[in-house]
Amino acid sequence: MARPDLPLPSDRVWTDPEKLAPYARDEASTGKLPLAVAFPVDASEVAAVMRWASAHRVPVIPRGAGSGLSGAAVPLADAVVLSLEKMNRILSIDPENMTATVEPGVITGDIRRAAAAAGLLYAPIPASLDFCTIGGNVATNAGGLCAVKYGVTREHVLGLEAVLPTGETIVTGGALAKNSTAYNLTQLLCGSEGTLAVIVKIILKLLPLPAETVTMLAPFDSVDALAKAVVTVVSGKVIPATMELLPRAAVRCVLAKHPEYSYPFPEKVASLLLELDGMDANLVAEQATAVAAILQAHGAGEPVVATTPARRAELWTLRKQVRDSIAHTAPYVEADAVVPRAKLPDLVRAADAAGVAAGLEQITYGHAGDGNLHTYFWRGTHDDVAWARASEIALTHLFTATVALGGTLSGEHGLGHLKRDYLPLALAPETIALMKRLKAAFDPAGILNPHKVFP
Repeated sequence: MARPDLPLPSDRVWTDPEKLAPYARDEASTGKLPLAVAFPVDASEVAAVMRWASAHRVPVIPRGAGSGLSGAAVPLADAVVLSLEKMNRILSIDPENMTATVEPGVITGDIRRAAAAAGLLYAPIPASLDFCTIGGNVATNAGGLCAVKYGVTREHVLGLEAVLPTGETIVTGGALAKNSTAYNLTQLLCGSEGTLAVIVKIILKLLPLPAETVTMLAPFDSVDALAKAVVTVVSGKVIPATMELLPRAAVRCVLAKHPEYSYPFPEKVASLLLELDGMDANLVAEQATAVAAILQAHGAGEPVVATTPARRAELWTLRKQVRDSIAHTAPYVEADAVVPRAKLPDLVRAADAAGVAAGLEQITYGHAGDGNLHTYFWRGTHDDVAWARASEIALTHLFTATVALGGTLSGEHGLGHLKRDYLPLALAPETIALMKRLKAAFDPAGILNPHKVFP
């Protein structure tokens, strides 16, 4: 196809192959070089691009920071990538209504810091919060490190402005604490992976900023014991903000890449990174004592407890480097399966069994408190054919076991193209058919992020 005559200034339409290359991939996959990358700066320009694409039947791939792990933001055929990175303004922090209104290209960590400066909390924090964008978080319904207590992204999205594939603009929801007016299109767009509309403005719910935080790292001699301890804690009266599984293999990957880091339990099989927060310092301290007792009753060693920001940051630094360190070690395929919390020990065993069935080494870590674990299967020395077969065996085995446990394929990364073929394992044909009809209603020409989500 000839150079796309996109309705944007020429300096914001890239066609140089070297410049296009980064936009052909995300953190987990590489697709096809796009025809062009377009950089709109406001909603009217997004609408103009979509009208052009609709008229010319050119596929468009919406994109934030490209930090996704499912291949949702990479082109698989001739397409224009619509990068929203220049739409990066925090439009308002509203303390009275406890909301933030932002554009999709804002870095998530910047929202959290802006809210904190106003004495408020934007609760969802993916591990990639310092480089992922809020638009991508909404598109994938990102979870992150505090979902145990605060929930995932969609629970903090009050309203959206979005551009349909035809170029029309819609507004859903608003800065409202309650809204039961007709269909909830806000929640439909959250997690739709850029297949239904291009999000151009987001209204987020903010919370009071906790006055006290306690972080602890507790060592265990087995992952199974740790998982059972997590279930006991969350079924009690105290709900931690964070409960993260750190197996020894993941820690060793981090230390191999970052030898300057320290870890207090090098010989332990796993550790649990746990954080409690609240407004009452005495109550948070009491809760920390009670939780530590539960952990030790399940075989945990004496935990390291951090109450100062500097010491908490040290404990968090290691956890935030796990994914990059695993990815740095070897090529991989990743799953973020999720099960009911009580089935967490079974999910850990299912990940082990999937690795054995496929003949692949694997590391499973992550959000133990909400039953959402990340499993990385390493390629090792497999050639292309053997790797394709082994990774298919691993994912099929893990996802089949996950669904049998009452779980599903993804807790926060979405399906993209990497996991789309496994969707029939989780959903009935009638459900998938209904979703395809919804896709067609939003996108009759099928131009918005095609070849994603559905097999």
